[in-house]
Amino acid sequence: MGEITRAEVLKRAQYWVDRKFIYSQVQHRPDPQGRTYRTDCSGLISMAWRLSIQPDTTALFRWSGKMNVRLEDLRPGDAFVRPKSSPHGGHAELFARWVDPKDPKKGCYVYSFNNDRETVNNPSTESNLGNRGKRSWNDMNKGFQGIRYLKITEDAPKPPPPKPQPQAQKHILREPDFRISIVVGGAPFLLTLDEYKAMGSPMYTSVPAGTFASMPGVIADGTVIRTYTDGVISIVAGGARYRFTPAEYAAMKNPAFVNLPPRLLSVLDTSPNDGTMLRDHTNGDIYQITGNAKYYLKDGGWDDLGRPGFTNVPPGFIASITATVPVEPTFLRHVKTGAIHQVVGGYGYHLTPEEYELLHRPAFTDVPVGRLNSLSVRPAEGTLLRDVSDGVIWRVDGVGRSQVDPSAFAAAREGPAAVDVPPGLLAKLD
Repeated sequence: MGEITRAEVLKRAQYWVDRKFIYSQVQHRPDPQGRTYRTDCSGLISMAWRLSIQPDTTALFRWSGKMNVRLEDLRPGDAFVRPKSSPHGGHAELFARWVDPKDPKKGCYVYSFNNDRETVNNPSTESNLGNRGKRSWNDMNKGFQGIRYLKITEDAPKPPPPKPQPQAQKHILREPDFRISIVVGGAPFLLTLDEYKAMGSPMYTSVPAGTFASMPGVIADGTVIRTYTDGVISIVAGGARYRFTPAEYAAMKNPAFVNLPPRLLSVLDTSPNDGTMLRDHTNGDIYQITGNAKYYLKDGGWDDLGRPGFTNVPPGFIASITATVPVEPTFLRHVKTGAIHQVVGGYGYHLTPEEYELLHRPAFTDVPVGRLNSLSVRPAEGTLLRDVSDGVIWRVDGVGRSQVDPSAFAAAREGPAAVDVPPGLLAKLD
């Protein structure tokens, strides 16, 4: 799907880490552009390399789109793989960096999907099962072959110091290694040399090493941005971007904006994150976002939630979120009783404490009772549910549920993913 830099490969792998996606050989999850990939070891590599195919470990081992390299010659964004026929079993991991660049035998850091229902092992944080993405040289030599994607390219060279400007820009920061970021809504975004030049090579503010890593990873709600290539102005809320019309921007009194390269828009979603509060600035109506759907907080719902902060937005932003029943799997907690509901296919199932533990205590959003009462009485037809206790996959149909042939489901590379649910939810469909 075209050339990709080593830095972009690692950034894409980190995208799945930040979203805490779980290992599964049947589920698919999106990359930053919305294309879905299988959440297993080779699927992670396919996503990071931005491939149009999703080979398993054996197919990746034989794939013509890569070249073999010695393990000691691996560079960031390369991988190592062994086929299913290996005595150690099929597996693949994305190489991030050496523990000691001068001595590969001290091991390396990786991005890797290893265990069922575990988040991505990665260099910087432990997974939900307490594992770090670090491999010894002995681990790497257990049947693995180093591989390099033929379309991977080296990262842009470090930019030279810019020409002095009358005054340093506080939102343009440079670390000692010459990396320059623009700060947008409190979050730093690394600029390429071409992007920095296109912005006029503004004077930067020098900051200590590690500053970027210590800053927030998401843009603050209410930040207004403008792409300098086309002049389009947008507002950000809940990690999503809404494009102003000229009339909407004027109606909000022409708020100040930050000029951005268009590439940075790729990190923003189309729908706000769960729990985001949007307030129609024309009439004061407040909506809560959950599962890519909106809920109007009427009859004291906002008060019940403790009057949380909101973002003033044009009514067009709210209208662009058309769903009123959650269309994505989510977990909602009754703010007064503490009862937690799993929402799948628009249906809300009240989890027992034991079932919540069985699902590994997923994150939830506090909601008023009205939101729970607005849910459907059963999941939408065609919803795929996976019994977390035995792995059996079921499809919701017009009369109840029907079991899905596991071989047919595993062979499918696209389509909706099955959602892990407790057996009690499935029993409700009988």
